[in-house]
Amino acid sequence: VTKASLRVVGILFAALLLLAVGIALPLILRAGPSSLYLIANGPAALLEGSDGSSVAAAMYQIDREENLVGLLDAESGKLLWLAEPLPGGSYADAMAAGDGIVYVASGTDLMAYNLSDGSLAWQATMPDLLNYGEQTLLVTAGRVLTNNLDQSIQAYDAASGGLMWSRRIDGYDRDLHLIGDS
Repeated sequence: VTKASLRVVGILFAALLLLAVGIALPLILRAGPSSLYLIANGPAALLEGSDGSSVAAAMYQIDREENLVGLLDAESGKLLWLAEPLPGGSYADAMAAGDGIVYVASGTDLMAYNLSDGSLAWQATMPDLLNYGEQTLLVTAGRVLTNNLDQSIQAYDAASGGLMWSRRIDGYDRDLHLIGDS
């Protein structure tokens, strides 16, 4: 037995040990079926409040294979709340916030979650998926605006989710743009 062959055996043993620990450690540390294996998975919104900053984010719960929305304390990273899974197993397409509410578009669903506890304030159905753009969900002046794939723009009441107006647009613009204080 040469030093080179012992070195190869040692390296293989170390690699197998690392692989075994990498697989076994999460199973050992797992606290049971209700444990939270969460990863950030999509849009997020930084929220400034009187009690500090927080981050609303789309998350994926690995052990349950569910997409959710949650709120994290921006300084400590502590999970403040986790909402019920998004409908139909879909993921969050866009997120915005305003006046104590986190707004999330997921598929054709538009949902509003109370910032205080993550409870669902209201849910509305959009006519189509959101458009492919940077800014397709916008909160302003008591309205939630959506830019949809069917080339329409909707305004929903930010407090109730009721449809205020809907317009089909000529041409093709993927983003919503605010002009002034509209």
